[in-house]
Amino acid sequence: MMPRNLSLREQDDADADAVIVRRAHASDPRWAMMATWPVMMVAALRDQQQLAQERHLAACHPHADKLMILVDGIAVGRLVVDRDAGSWHLVDLALIAEAQGVGIGTAVLRRLLGDAARTNVGVGLEVGVDNPRADVFYRRLGFMDAPGGNELQRRLRWEPPTAGRRKI
Repeated sequence: MMPRNLSLREQDDADADAVIVRRAHASDPRWAMMATWPVMMVAALRDQQQLAQERHLAACHPHADKLMILVDGIAVGRLVVDRDAGSWHLVDLALIAEAQGVGIGTAVLRRLLGDAARTNVGVGLEVGVDNPRADVFYRRLGFMDAPGGNELQRRLRWEPPTAGRRKI
């Protein structure tokens, strides 16, 4: 299913964007394992995790495109891509719970991969070994194992269809 009226815009420093990003990350099903924890403790941990991620983005991907995902003009998630001339790195793709499972993430990623193919660059990412749902999602769209993972994260890579072919 292809969502209608899908668009992207730069993330701004407005509180509204931060709320959507926080909601998107909070909807990760891995948080469910903390369902028996006190609500305030989980909220504090989520806030701490969000702050750590934003600091990581600023330190390790200072020139990354931070884009809000919009459906019918309403923000439903965030896409962060660090674009280098030789390779792109998908740093974050997160959707609020209500926007998951309806084709929005697939449409966003297909658009990104189409742009990468036109530019003839590959796209890499890391996915948590404890996140089989995301792993299946990325593999369904053509990502394959890449070297350099560890016990916490698996590296995946997508190459454009023409990569490795010599022009005659």
